[in-house]
Amino acid sequence: MFDNNEKKLGFGLMRLPLCDPADDGSVDPGKTCRLIDRFLEKGFVYFDTAWNYHNFMSEEIVGKCLTGRHPRSSFLLASKLHKNFIEKKEDRDAMFREQLRKTGAGYFDNYLLHSLETQSFQKYERLDCFRFLEDKKQAGYIRHIGFSFHDTPELLDRVLTDHPEMEFVQLQINYLDWESPWIRSRECYEVARKHGLPVIVMEPVKGGTLAQVPPEVIRMLNAMSQTLRMIYFFFLRKLETMIAQEASPVIFRVVRPISNIRSTPATSAIPSIGSPTEASTIASMIIPAPGTPAVPTDASVAVRTILTICPNVSCIP
Repeated sequence: MFDNNEKKLGFGLMRLPLCDPADDGSVDPGKTCRLIDRFLEKGFVYFDTAWNYHNFMSEEIVGKCLTGRHPRSSFLLASKLHKNFIEKKEDRDAMFREQLRKTGAGYFDNYLLHSLETQSFQKYERLDCFRFLEDKKQAGYIRHIGFSFHDTPELLDRVLTDHPEMEFVQLQINYLDWESPWIRSRECYEVARKHGLPVIVMEPVKGGTLAQVPPEVIRMLNAMSQTLRMIYFFFLRKLETMIAQEASPVIFRVVRPISNIRSTPATSAIPSIGSPTEASTIASMIIPAPGTPAVPTDASVAVRTILTICPNVSCIP
């Protein structure tokens, strides 16, 4: 799915700049084009959209800002089939044709069954959607097939056992959900790896929640060490600001996928910070939740990362 030389941070087309904050379909094409251009200029290639994002406008924006302005060979594009908009087999084909038309992509590098859980799994089975994806792949309209998942590791194990033709799974993974009794990220990840499947990570900052820390959590951070405060105030806050202002970006480069997941004392997860103009190696970009004595060493964005800071961006006051 990814060449070894490709940077493995994706551009989600679910939360784009809006012309009218009250209208989720009013995507600002000018700002979105600039963000996409910047992303590609920095060597990133993966874009993720879906039928229903931004009130069904996300795939239209892909056509205007991405496929209509950049060579098809310069990026990878993923989209999805959603159960809420199909009731019979013919609906699958109609949606897929319209997705190809709106995006202008010609084919999808990754195509997913969207948000698989107990009810959607039953519907996808009833409408033979797994075979539908295989057929489209054989016809050359899809390169790789998989699904995004929001349910228990037990169901995930069943799905992957019943459908070994699936090539990847997309899971919600971040340090807050890693041991969550509701999300169960770690257990789902371990099931996927048991079946030998690569994992694409969604919600690495939990829809922005982990970059917009509530006041009570800020008070907790203030009570922690200077290093942890620095991570938040001079990393997450600067990342949020730079994305919003399209200033010199903070760029992530994946070094390697998750391996040897284990829990370690929180103190060993504190990253080292380099000088303001040098690349700073983050040993494990994990900030332990208050009151949590141990964290997964390699969780967060599901990889160890290198944070590269542009020369005109200061990380240290």
